[in-house]
Amino acid sequence: MPPIHAACRIDDVTCLINYWRHNNDTGLHHIWQEVATDLKRISIKVWFDFLGPAAANATWSATDLLHETFPKLLEYPIARDFENRAQFYALVKSLMIYILMNYRRRKNRAAQYRRGNVTNLNDLLTQNPLDVTTLATLEQGLQRLRQIAPRQARIVEMRFYQDQSFQAIQDRLKLARTTVYTDLKAALLFLRHHLDQ
Repeated sequence: MPPIHAACRIDDVTCLINYWRHNNDTGLHHIWQEVATDLKRISIKVWFDFLGPAAANATWSATDLLHETFPKLLEYPIARDFENRAQFYALVKSLMIYILMNYRRRKNRAAQYRRGNVTNLNDLLTQNPLDVTTLATLEQGLQRLRQIAPRQARIVEMRFYQDQSFQAIQDRLKLARTTVYTDLKAALLFLRHHLDQ
């Protein structure tokens, strides 16, 4: 395998990501230099969109979310090369959404433990393995949501995966802002329940 400077232009993020995929940690610092700003922006957006007003009282932060996501990204079994950086960012967002859903699940379990509803402390530490099946389950939940509440599914896709602003979603779907917020919250609740099954 040629060295990274011979295989990729230093600003060709897609090439750098695919090079890293085939060479473990080689070239990782080059990728980080190119995508750090975007990943920080994505983590902030996903964090606040997912938690809403509860973000102000959360024990985590958007930075913690990014720090939790990046190692899992390195461990995640990617089956094929990325065609563009948008595909890479879509995977990052899916990982972040899953991590946040698991964060809420663990927080709820902790509250149950304090109330005496959970007797085994190990239940609080259990985390589903993060693999292809896990994210496939998330995608299945989104597909199910498309069938029973297509507008809610559309809002999730537009906000998380297409990076559209709430104003753009309002204008595109001709909805009130409160409706967009309510639908997004309901959609995320549905996806959390789907993962818990």
